[in-house]
Amino acid sequence: MPSACNNSEDIEAFLSGKLSVDEGRRLEQHVDHCSECRVLIGALGRGSSLITQPTAHVRPDAAHDAAAPIRIGERVGRYVIVDWLGEGGMGVVYAAHDPELDRTVALKLLRQGASDTDVDHGERLLREARAMARVGHPNVVAVFDTGFHGERIFIAMERVEGPTLREWLKMQRRTWQEIVRMFVQAGRGLLAAHAAGFVHRDFKPENVLIGADGRARVTDFGLARADGPSPQSHRSGADGIVEFDRSIAFGTPAYMAPEQLRFEHADARSDQFAFAVALHEGLYGRRPFAGTSLPELCEAIMAGRIGEAPRGSGAPQWLRRALIRALHGDARERYASMEPLLDALERNPYARWRGRGIALGCALALAAGVWGVKTTRAAPEPRCQDAAQKLVGVWDEARKRTVHDAFVATGADYAEQSFRTVSQALDAYARDWTRGRTDACEATWVRGEQSAERLDRRMACLDERLNEASMLTDIYARADVSTMQNAVVAAQSLTMPALCSDPSRLGPSALSPPEPAKAPRVEALRKRLAEIKELRDAGHPKDALGPATEVVTEALAVGYAPIEAQALFAHAELLALTGAPPKEAETALYEAAWAADRAHDDETRAQAWIKLVFVVGTRELRSADVPLLNAQAVAAIARAGAPRDAEYARRFTLATAYREQGRFGEARTELEAAVELARGHFGPESRQMAKAVGDLGWSHMMLGEDQAAREHFQRSLEMTERLLGPTHPDMAKALNALGVLAAKQENFAEAETFERRAVSILEKAHGAVHPDVAAYFDNLADTLREEKKYAESLAMHTRALGIYEQIFGPEHAELVSSLLGIGHTQLDAGNRPAAIAAFERALRLHGEGGDPLWRADTQLLLAEALDRRERRRARTLAIAARDVYRKDATGNAVQLKEAEDWLAKNP
Repeated sequence: MPSACNNSEDIEAFLSGKLSVDEGRRLEQHVDHCSECRVLIGALGRGSSLITQPTAHVRPDAAHDAAAPIRIGERVGRYVIVDWLGEGGMGVVYAAHDPELDRTVALKLLRQGASDTDVDHGERLLREARAMARVGHPNVVAVFDTGFHGERIFIAMERVEGPTLREWLKMQRRTWQEIVRMFVQAGRGLLAAHAAGFVHRDFKPENVLIGADGRARVTDFGLARADGPSPQSHRSGADGIVEFDRSIAFGTPAYMAPEQLRFEHADARSDQFAFAVALHEGLYGRRPFAGTSLPELCEAIMAGRIGEAPRGSGAPQWLRRALIRALHGDARERYASMEPLLDALERNPYARWRGRGIALGCALALAAGVWGVKTTRAAPEPRCQDAAQKLVGVWDEARKRTVHDAFVATGADYAEQSFRTVSQALDAYARDWTRGRTDACEATWVRGEQSAERLDRRMACLDERLNEASMLTDIYARADVSTMQNAVVAAQSLTMPALCSDPSRLGPSALSPPEPAKAPRVEALRKRLAEIKELRDAGHPKDALGPATEVVTEALAVGYAPIEAQALFAHAELLALTGAPPKEAETALYEAAWAADRAHDDETRAQAWIKLVFVVGTRELRSADVPLLNAQAVAAIARAGAPRDAEYARRFTLATAYREQGRFGEARTELEAAVELARGHFGPESRQMAKAVGDLGWSHMMLGEDQAAREHFQRSLEMTERLLGPTHPDMAKALNALGVLAAKQENFAEAETFERRAVSILEKAHGAVHPDVAAYFDNLADTLREEKKYAESLAMHTRALGIYEQIFGPEHAELVSSLLGIGHTQLDAGNRPAAIAAFERALRLHGEGGDPLWRADTQLLLAEALDRRERRRARTLAIAARDVYRKDATGNAVQLKEAEDWLAKNP
C-alpha cells in the first residue's frame, strides 16, 4: 500500500464527518495534486469533489444555495418550506409542509451548482428516490414524491423526528441487547432493499434514523444500485492513474468491503460487511479494522486484520463469531444473505436456559449453547418431512373426488373445465405449501440458520394458509351454482404460501397474543375469519356478513389488536360488497384502517384504504377525495413491504374510480400497471389477469383506440374460455364487450352475433328470470333496433321489462333501462304515442333522487317524442337535460351536442 500523505489526519476527520465545507474544499485541492491520495480516495468515486458527508452548522445562506437560496415560506412543488434541516454532498434537506395531506415531510433538493463533470448528481438523486420508493418497508425511510423545482430535482420523504443511529448510541450507555435489537431493525431495512434488487453500498450509522416510535429506518439511498453484473470497473487513464467506475466505487472507506476497495462489483454481501462494521463499532466502541491513516485502514481491511474485542463491552462470544463471519474478506465466506445473519444475531443460545430459570456461569452457558446448536443440527430430518401429511383431508385424492362430484352435481355445463382449473391451482398451492413448510423447518433444525422465533412465525403463517385452503375445499364440497361461478377466482385468490418466507409479510397477524389465556380464542377467530374470506371469494358474501358481524363482537371482547383489525376489515369489506349504504361501508372501513394502524398491521391497513378508494370513488362518486385515499393506500402498501397483490388491487380499484369520473387516460395507465402486476403475481393464466386485460380494453375503447380495445377484449375472451370453459357466465361479459365495440363501429351484424351468444350463455347459466339476463336482452335489443329489426327489438325489450317487473315489482327504478329501450324503438318505428307512454313511465319511475344522467337521457328522449303542441314542455325537458350534460361536457360531449342541436332546431 502507498504510504500516508501529509493530510492523513484531515482525511480521517473527513471520514468521521468533522470537516467544515471550507476545510473540505482545501482538502479537495490537495487531493487533486496528490496521486497517492487520489488512488485511495478514488474509492469515494468523487475525484476532487470529495465532500459527501453531512456537515453540521451550515445555514441556508451558505455557499451551497448562494445562486438560488430557498427561503422559509417558498413553495417547492406543492410543498411549503418551513425549516432547514441539513445537507450532504449533493443534497440540501428541508422540513416542508404538504398542504394536500396536511403533514410535514423532509424535502431533499439537489445542491445548486453541484458539479456534473464527475458525477451525474441528478441521476443519483433520482436513483435514490426510485430505490427508496421501490423498497417500501417499515425500516426504510418512505419516499412520497419526486419532482423539479426549476432545474433542481427534489424528493419528498418521510420526516423522521429523531437521532441518527450514531447519535442514538452516544445519547446514553446501551446494553448489547439494546444495540443488537436496533441494528436488527436496520438490517431488516437492508434486507428489504436487497429483496427489491438494490444494494445500498454506503451503509453506516449516519444513514440510519431512529424515530420517536423507536423504529430504525435506513436512509440515504443515493448510492443504491440495482444488484447485477457490473460493467468494467476500472481502466488506466492517460496519466497512468487508475480511473474508476464510480457507481461501483462510491462509499465510505471505513465501512467498505474489500471488494469495493478493489473497485469490484458490490452486492448484498458488501452491505452485510458494512453492517457488521457498524455493529462492531456500536458494540465495542471502535471499528474492527484499525489504522492511523486512510492507507493503513484500507490495508487492514484488505488483509482482514480484525482487532481484539475490548474488555467490558458485555457482548457475548457467540455474537462476535457472527460478526467475524460477516466481516470475512472473501464475500463467499460471509452469510449467504442478510437474513441468516439477522437470524444469527437474534438466536441467543443462552435464552432457553434463562427461560427455565437456570443460572449458569458464562463458560457453562456457552458450552451448553454450542452443544444445543450441534444437537439441533444433528436432529433427525424426519421431523421436517411430515408436511404432506398435513394436507390429508384438505387437498388429497379423496378430497379431489369429493369436490369433482360436487361440481358435476350442480349441473353446470362448465363444471368439468372449472374443476380442472381449480384442481391445477390447488395442486400448485399444495406443492408450494409443502415446500414452504419443509424449508421453514429445515432452516432451523437442519441448516441452523433461522431462529426459533422466526420458525414459529413462519409456521403460524403457514397454518393460516392451510386453514384458508381447508375452508375453501369445504365450500367446494357443498358447491352450488353460485360457488361454481366463482370457483376459479376463489382458488386463485388463496394467499400464497411463499409469502410466509418473506420477513416483511410476517406481521402481527402471524403472532399469538402475549397473554396465553387469549391464544385459543384468537386461534378460533382466525379460523372463522378464514371461512368468511372463502365464503366471500366463493360468491357468498351475504352468507358471510352475519358471521362477520359476530366475529367483530367476539374480537372486541378478546381485546387483541391484530385480530380486532382483521375482524373489522372483513366486516367492512362485506358491507361494501353486499350493497349496504355506501356511507355505512365507508365508516366501517375507516374504523378498520384505524384499528390496523393501532395493531401495526400494515397489510390490513393497506386493504382498508384500497377498499375506501372503491367505496368513495366508485359508489359515492366523491372524486375529490380519491387522491387522498389513494395516497394513504400507497403509504400503507409501502410500509407493508410493497406486496404485489395489494398493489394490483390498488391499481385496479383506482382505475375503476377513474373510469367512473370519465378519466379514461388515467384509468388506462393504472390498468396497464395492473396487467403487469397480475402477470407477475397471479400468473399469465389467471382470472385477475383476464379481468385486468378486459377492463384495459374498455379504457382503450372510451379513448377511441378501437384496435387496441379489440385486441384486449379478444385476449380476455380467450383467457376466460381457457380457464372457465365456453359456457361460463363470465364468457358472456367478454362477448358483450366485443359486441359493444362492434356496435360502436356500426358493425351491427357482428355485434348481434356476439350478443346472441352472450344471452344464450346467461339464460342457460341463470335461468329465464335473472337481472343479468334482462340486461343482456336490452343490449341485444338496442343492436336489433339499429338494424331496423323493430319487432324483434321490441320483443327483447319487453322480455327484459317483464323480468325486471317479476324481480323488483312494477314501480322500481330498475325498469327504466328497458322502458327507455322500448320508447326509443317505438320512436324509430314511427309509433310516437307508444314511445311517449314508455318515456313518461320511465321519467316517473326515475324520480328526483336517481342517477342524473339517466334522468337527463330520459328527458331528452321524451322531448324528441313530444309533438309541436307540447313544444314548451319539450324545450323545458331538453334544457334540463342539456344543463346536466354541461356539468361534464367532456364526458357527455355526444349527448350535449344532441341536446344543443335539438334546441337549435326547435326554438
